[in-house]
Amino acid sequence: MIKSTSQIPNHQIHHKLVESIPQKRPRFLDTLAQLAPPSVSGSYEAQKQGETLKKRARSKAISRAKALRLVDVNSELKQAYWNTFHCSSVLLQEGKKITAKYCKNRWCDVCNRIRTANLIKGYLVPISELKDKQLVTLTIPNIPAGELPISLSAMSDALSVIRKAFTRRGYPIIGLRKMECTYNPDENNFHPHFHFVIEGIDNANRIVDEWLMQFPEAKRVAQDIRPADNNSVMELFKYFAKTMAKSKKTGQSEFYPEAMDVIFRATKGRRVFQPMGIAKLDVSEDIEELQSQEHEELEAVEMAAWNWNDDALDWVNYTTGECLTQWKPPDKVLGLLEHLMTVSN
Repeated sequence: MIKSTSQIPNHQIHHKLVESIPQKRPRFLDTLAQLAPPSVSGSYEAQKQGETLKKRARSKAISRAKALRLVDVNSELKQAYWNTFHCSSVLLQEGKKITAKYCKNRWCDVCNRIRTANLIKGYLVPISELKDKQLVTLTIPNIPAGELPISLSAMSDALSVIRKAFTRRGYPIIGLRKMECTYNPDENNFHPHFHFVIEGIDNANRIVDEWLMQFPEAKRVAQDIRPADNNSVMELFKYFAKTMAKSKKTGQSEFYPEAMDVIFRATKGRRVFQPMGIAKLDVSEDIEELQSQEHEELEAVEMAAWNWNDDALDWVNYTTGECLTQWKPPDKVLGLLEHLMTVSN
């Protein structure tokens, strides 16, 4: 169990947040602790921020459970998976400001909430200014795990050739590209693809034609072009790999850690998003390891530490016995967590 840092001198607090936490497996869902809620203010903005903290608690619980499954794979990314397990496990509160240490990994649900917000701030305005937005999907036939890295490189190289050719011909591609990969549990193979939001239906059709010339084994019916709206643009920013894969045979969604590890290793160091002819606003796509945020709904305190508690599924102040968010996980989430931990153990 992580000890409270409430009584640690101020000059040691940030060191406490940065230092490694012992890699000890937690007890999930043994009992939900009956702990008191912290004092909150009643303004609309404060209540909205309170909901944001609850969503962070949900992301933390799910991401932590998945990280343990990934650790068991024993891949080259094992330490990175441990970092995700410990991501934002300790929250330091000064006044109404909360500071946390983040793992920054792409597969981390907690970090992806921050990263998605940054991407929206950076790209939504320039993309919205496109007059004829088209959502284009380019893909190749599904491939086995061993071919994924080389296939992703070939796809990126082909797109570079297409972009240069279009620019020479006088109709450059304007928009945003996203790399994505999903797993097919029924066939035990992988589906790498690109999503684009680009300007113009003519260029959308041209890029599909050129793609099929680069990859003649790909089928035209597997490519897709459709008008893009705000909803489809927002969906573009959510993830680069669906961590839950649904079997058509069973109808069940499962977490496949070995398959996810294949995707995470193959995409390591690759750009997920790439702007094409648009200027991103001055917002970083990455997140800082240590970040602070004001939360008006919280009662201001001189110094407090909130530690993640696997029984409460919340951050707990062990000095006062309070839970930070008072998030009540729905049955669906509880079932998912129990399933993840049952399979893991």
